[in-house]
Amino acid sequence: MKKNKKILFITYYFPPLGGVGSIRITKFLKYLPKYGFYGDVIAPKNPPYYFYDDSILKDIPRESKIFFGDFFHPLKFLKRFRKISSRPRGFLLHFVWPDYAIWFIGTALKIFKKIKNNYTTVFISMPPFALGIAGWIIKKISFLSLIIDFRDPWYNNKGIETNFIKKILNRIWEKKVIKVADKITTVTKSFKEELSRRYPTESDKIFYIPNGFDPEEYEERKTKFHKEGIKIGYIGTFSPPKNEGIHMFYALKILNEEKKVKTSLTFIGMVDKKEIEKAKKMGVRKYIKLKGVIKRKDIKRNIRYFDLLWCDYNVNFSPFIVLAKLYEYIGTGIPILLTIDDENQESAEIIKNTGTGIVVKRDGRKIAEILYKNFPSFGKLIKTKEKLKEFSREKITEKLVSLLEEIQ
Repeated sequence: MKKNKKILFITYYFPPLGGVGSIRITKFLKYLPKYGFYGDVIAPKNPPYYFYDDSILKDIPRESKIFFGDFFHPLKFLKRFRKISSRPRGFLLHFVWPDYAIWFIGTALKIFKKIKNNYTTVFISMPPFALGIAGWIIKKISFLSLIIDFRDPWYNNKGIETNFIKKILNRIWEKKVIKVADKITTVTKSFKEELSRRYPTESDKIFYIPNGFDPEEYEERKTKFHKEGIKIGYIGTFSPPKNEGIHMFYALKILNEEKKVKTSLTFIGMVDKKEIEKAKKMGVRKYIKLKGVIKRKDIKRNIRYFDLLWCDYNVNFSPFIVLAKLYEYIGTGIPILLTIDDENQESAEIIKNTGTGIVVKRDGRKIAEILYKNFPSFGKLIKTKEKLKEFSREKITEKLVSLLEEIQ
């Protein structure tokens, strides 16, 4: 295999770890061979994580070599001392910069030095943002091309900037990494525009490669909806401040108790305990089902009876984020209910442009009114399927291939 056709991915999240970060890299590996490229991976071995999913291992081509590296992770140690904090990861972030992957840098670079002569391009996906520092070092010690992939903002990220010093360091290092990278990719158009505004001299090398869905994972949606009530599903992690349930909980109360429409909400994934307590206080816990975290291969079977898939986003967390679940929702063919503060934010524009659901402000009564108005004919919310192709994982990989061909 020619060296210039092999890409080295460095990532923290990789199967058997579940979640969005793992899926993005795995799907690139799956579809790159269709364009004559192949990928190998450097990733940590068994890092502490809330969810393992070996069902996504099937997407990794046999040609891909995976280099797992052991490293010290203090979270393993902290979990033995729960009295320090009920949330060890959050406790750790107060004392570590830029994040918990800082201990993986040395391991990743050690592996890289042994295999670097087999590649011409390195692709690093963030977060965690410590990998950006690894990318900066790689540019200093090698002649390989570097692509930095932003799945979330680094600077001005409320999830990781627990003090002013971290905020300053994030700004400094974001700039240093962007300066040395050959190409920058972002998963949203709005963040691409923000980085271009922030670093105008680097704007020509910043590109938009969104998340997406794999059509092979979803069957054609049958247009059968429940007439006796409304079944709403939510897939993935649900946790403030990105997501908040109070608006939907209020809508559940109105629909069930005022409108007399039997309405249920099922969570598939990890839900913040405070949100469940909130539902109990509002008297709507009885309308909510918790299925917990399930493997990706089992999602299709669990969602087939939902009338709507719900996505909630608090734009005050960051205006530049589109939750990856939104693209997966699009792939299911099930109508989407997006509740969001800003109806012009990129997430809302995607729903409107693809004709895959409805966008409602985060107001319980408004949500209830929209659902009551469209019940039981939710099928009419799906307007078109033509624009969905641009978000297929294969099409998205084609965009990456275009960048790879530019820098070969």
